[in-house]
Amino acid sequence: MNLLLLSNGKGETGGLLEFALPDITNFLCSGINEILFIPYARVLMNWDEYTNQVQCAFQSLDIKIKPIHNEKLPDRAILRSK
Repeated sequence: MNLLLLSNGKGETGGLLEFALPDITNFLCSGINEILFIPYARVLMNWDEYTNQVQCAFQSLDIKIKPIHNEKLPDRAILRSK
């Protein structure tokens, strides 16, 4: 399992994850087309809204965001992650 942890979604440019997209692209292995997303750190909006924003940010990378809060067994979703 590989972990990519970001503590801040916005850089000086203002776009969500815009500053991190080059690093995210380098981090991801070919064949990765889905990311398990854990939105719990965001407190000013609900988790679905935050997930939708992150999905939009990843759209250019053709990566699907799978939110952990929609999983019936979140602990198993983590264990199944690549």
